Amino acid sequence: MLKKILVAVDGTPCSENAACTAFAMARRMGARVVLTSVVIKPHNPSEWAWQNFVHQKTETQELLQRWARIGETGWEISVDSKLLEGEHVAQEIVAYAESEDYDYLLIGTHGRNGFDYSLLGSVAERVARLSSIPVMIARRKDTDPRWHLGEAEHAKRSDEAEHAKRSAEPQNAKPDGGTTHV
Repeated sequence: MLKKILVAVDGTPCSENAACTAFAMARRMGARVVLTSVVIKPHNPSEWAWQNFVHQKTETQELLQRWARIGETGWEISVDSKLLEGEHVAQEIVAYAESEDYDYLLIGTHGRNGFDYSLLGSVAERVARLSSIPVMIARRKDTDPRWHLGEAEHAKRSDEAEHAKRSAEPQNAKPDGGTTHV
């Protein structure tokens, strides 16, 4: 049984799909989710490089917090986050996952192939190759709004919408759909 799931997110639709997949799994299995992202340390000791690094850390922490709130409120699960720093994204993710004894690791992929793949490579593939922990690679897919809201939040909003719809109906509506005019 899964107790701890690590999800790598970077703000792309692919990683958002991985996060939502993890949230759904955690809700069904009673697991805890930890969201992670890696900010690459600059090789250049210039002031600009370090300012950019600090800016990237701030933006990434905000991303992790936003997705943690989605998991907690929309999916009603326990979500934490861990910002990692390093030079090699895949290695940092795997080292952290293994050091903290995660049961499962989820990561998104763009699904590139051919020339694009040979140029860019794949962090997801490197994570899968390096990890001793089971890895699920989630591809991007077009999803309905319920996926990003979470099951619980979507149900709540659907109930509210239905209530508002019923409240907007004329009070003197006939069962056959007509209304009585007074």
